[in-house]
Amino acid sequence: MANHSRPTVISASETDSASDRRRFSSPLLLLSMILILYLVLAAALPGKTMHLNQGRYETLDGLWTITLPDGQVANTHLPATFSLERNALIKADYVFDRDYNDGSVLQIRASMQQVRVLLDQTLVFSSDQSAETRFTLPQASVWHLVPLPSRLAGHTLTLEVSSPVDVMSGVVNPVVIGSANTLIWQLFIRQWPTLLMVLMLVIAALTSLALQLANRLNDGRLLYLGLFALSVAIWFFSEARLMQLITGSQLLIGSISYMMIAFIPAFFLLYLRDAVLSHFHRLLTLIAIGYLLWWPVTLGIQLVGLAHLIDMAVYVNIATIITVIMILVLLFISTIREHSRAARIMLFAFIGLGIAAISEVIAFLRSNFDATSHYSRFGIIFFFVLILVDAVRSVQHLVQADKKARMLSQLAYLDAMSGIGNRLAFDRDIEQMADRPDAGSFRLITMDINDLKAINDHFGHQAGDEAIRLFCQCLKEVFTEPDQCYRTGGDEFSVICPQTDQTLYEEKIHRLQICLSTRDEQPFRLISAIGSGLYQRENKETLHDFLNRVDQSMYQHKQKLKQHDERTAGNRPLDNERRSI
Repeated sequence: MANHSRPTVISASETDSASDRRRFSSPLLLLSMILILYLVLAAALPGKTMHLNQGRYETLDGLWTITLPDGQVANTHLPATFSLERNALIKADYVFDRDYNDGSVLQIRASMQQVRVLLDQTLVFSSDQSAETRFTLPQASVWHLVPLPSRLAGHTLTLEVSSPVDVMSGVVNPVVIGSANTLIWQLFIRQWPTLLMVLMLVIAALTSLALQLANRLNDGRLLYLGLFALSVAIWFFSEARLMQLITGSQLLIGSISYMMIAFIPAFFLLYLRDAVLSHFHRLLTLIAIGYLLWWPVTLGIQLVGLAHLIDMAVYVNIATIITVIMILVLLFISTIREHSRAARIMLFAFIGLGIAAISEVIAFLRSNFDATSHYSRFGIIFFFVLILVDAVRSVQHLVQADKKARMLSQLAYLDAMSGIGNRLAFDRDIEQMADRPDAGSFRLITMDINDLKAINDHFGHQAGDEAIRLFCQCLKEVFTEPDQCYRTGGDEFSVICPQTDQTLYEEKIHRLQICLSTRDEQPFRLISAIGSGLYQRENKETLHDFLNRVDQSMYQHKQKLKQHDERTAGNRPLDNERRSI
């Protein structure tokens, strides 16, 4: 039996799709080949290795001899913490057991501390955060890089550490030795998860701000969400101990984190107010304002020397715990009573964020500063994924609703049959033209279709509707921008012309008459009565009087047309043949 196969038919759309794939795949294939070749050359061609962190580094993790202010001596590894009063001086001695490469430096973390470094009782470095100013600047936790000679075997390194801040007094951080570029590079390497999160938050912030600007929303939900994400990103970057790499300002380094812990809840509350908990608008606004005012107040207290920012941060953190609990209650109420989908999603996201925030604050209150920002890292990621997706979805609904509202608003000013402006649009625009501060003069043209009732009676209402549509087509063809056309009644039309030149007006009227005379596909012809007038503000004529004057000019023209019809009664418009109406 012969096998008759059906021939394959390729549609035009399939051909176009294949063509599109070839068009896009060719450049991508070429780009891939170029990149592969480039990487092969980079791996194959010899050259000196240029890693930034090519040097070695190590932590001085041997035994340190710690001498306390009361003379007690302890041998321990670093880090070490002792319960001491503020400004108490600790001495930590370490004996080097070998030499190091040229260019080696010590990396010391001073946690709001004054640090002196001695080598065999010779001072080689002293940190002094004080400056000649009448203000008391906040103590900053900073990195110090202290150059050392290469021959260190048998020499004694001495650290003298003190802090005016209670929680930092008695803290001795680990000490690392290596090349400067290696130590700086390691700061980035150790913090890469935090830096990745900072990048994600900045992208989320910029996305939110761009969407807010692009969509011109009536509320500021995306604005506050963007500011919230940006504040969290700055706080994470500061807590990653990297702020010193982009600024040397003691005020910024020592206070930026405390600013953010006030701004973060403020922006978040404003976002909740606009996006989820609008019923609690006043409450959330007041609390947000309180957080925003907290920062200048506490900074002022710091600058006049009454208290340290870190001591006052305890209170804002306690307030944050209370705020977290309050928001959870409000979200729960909105979810149960109002069955709010937005509140339900936010409640789910906020539970994860709240657990992370409370854990963060507890760690802070327990002086576990090494854990700062670690607890909230995953909570922030979980929260932002949920909230950003929901915010984008909500904005899409808002944009669609806004487009629908604008469309309905536009339709309210359009004549459904003709597609030009209606009476409502005419009244609005003519008043705006007359009331503009820079208004000089403009021309108003009024028209109507003669004997439209006769067309309806003899040819049917569909013919009358067609007459209106044909008339409007001619209007739109002749009176183009900046002229505006309107259907102000059943067979009445108006045109507002910003240009007042008489010759131009007569030319357009002539073109309109030609256009009407060429619409001969119907069993009637179109004739229009036309009136016109110039509105001149300096004449101090009221708009009402002006409109009446233009209408009277149209009625006068209409009367002349009727008189002409009476004189030519033998050529009546509604004979069996196509006639002029």
